[in-house]
Amino acid sequence: MVPCMALTAHMVTIDCVDPTSLAEFWSRALGYVQVADLGGDLILRPADGSPGGLTVSLQEVPEPSVGKNRLHLDLEASDRTGEVARLVTLGATTVREHAYSEFAWTVLADPEGNEFCVSDPVSATMAATSSLSGSSFSAASGVASASEFSASSGVSAASGVSAGYGVSAASG
Repeated sequence: MVPCMALTAHMVTIDCVDPTSLAEFWSRALGYVQVADLGGDLILRPADGSPGGLTVSLQEVPEPSVGKNRLHLDLEASDRTGEVARLVTLGATTVREHAYSEFAWTVLADPEGNEFCVSDPVSATMAATSSLSGSSFSAASGVASASEFSASSGVSAASGVSAGYGVSAASG
């Protein structure tokens, strides 16, 4: 049994050279609005004012993004292809596509090069079976271990593939 933790993930911070222009992209991408300017660091929240969800902070840094992020957003969309096309129209760049069994995702980069993923929803069948091609899969968390995922998918765990925490992106 996993002990109850007192921590809750509530915000992700994206380092960027120009928070104002990146706020425009992420606001349109996620349906968020800017709710605060903390001396150049911008805070975005859902436009509908709904509680919960993930806050996005855009933190100004002097250097541009170089190479692959060590942490990134995993967004889920009911129409991944349509959502990816919409994000590209907003200024994202498609980096690569991945497919694993019944699950597929697209890696994109925002206008400053910060990578993020858009995936198909984890299917009810996939979550209920508790198995991904013989790998251990937690229906409660939707996570296969990195080594099992790598062995089954051929994708190196060191490549930064992640699963588990996601933000639902409304398509439209």
